[in-house]
Amino acid sequence: MLKSVPRSEAVDHGPDASATSSFEPCYRLCDAAVFQKGAGTWLVTNPRTHRHVELNGAAVRALSSLSKASSGAWGTAFSDAKGWDRSGLDLSYELWSDPSGCVDRRGAACQGQALFKLLKRHRFLVLEDQRDYDDFLAPLSSLLDRDHLGTFHQRLGQHLLLEERIRDSWRWWHDQKFESNGTRLKPTRQPDMPRFLERELTTTTPSLSGTTSHIETKGSSRTKSL
Repeated sequence: MLKSVPRSEAVDHGPDASATSSFEPCYRLCDAAVFQKGAGTWLVTNPRTHRHVELNGAAVRALSSLSKASSGAWGTAFSDAKGWDRSGLDLSYELWSDPSGCVDRRGAACQGQALFKLLKRHRFLVLEDQRDYDDFLAPLSSLLDRDHLGTFHQRLGQHLLLEERIRDSWRWWHDQKFESNGTRLKPTRQPDMPRFLERELTTTTPSLSGTTSHIETKGSSRTKSL
């Protein structure tokens, strides 16, 4: 069940507001944030950006009590709060096993200023005019670009090359669909791949060497000249 969390209209810049309010930007909860109540914790998620952070009750109360605040004030408000990064690509059960981008907890719990930085990095806490969030919704400018969301395929390539460090991307693509020797579909691919293979294997293609490729699907097998 999805729930929205009401926020106070009060503005709190923290105990040092008089000294810093003229210089420090204020951050507020992103309009796109959605809260889901779990067993003892909450999950704040943005379906558009596929970003997720798990929060304890103290963190949710802090987000509910401040409409906007400086980074220092948010760090103080999160002093008793805890949050866990839940954003990532789970490719353990193939590419589209879970397109939500929500994974198990990544690392230890964040508190205080570390939690503020986590929520800011995932654009749950954004500038008052949300210009940083709007700028974030853009394609990657390079493989090393961490400041923009990028397209799905850009994020996938970035994940494979920088986090998984997979050099032979064709092997990753192959192994999520076929057994290692390439002659049999994995059980999870049985429902959708036979139609694709039926079309591909019956398509007339030039013979290169007279060799054949034998691929088996559940209940059938096809041989195609290569």
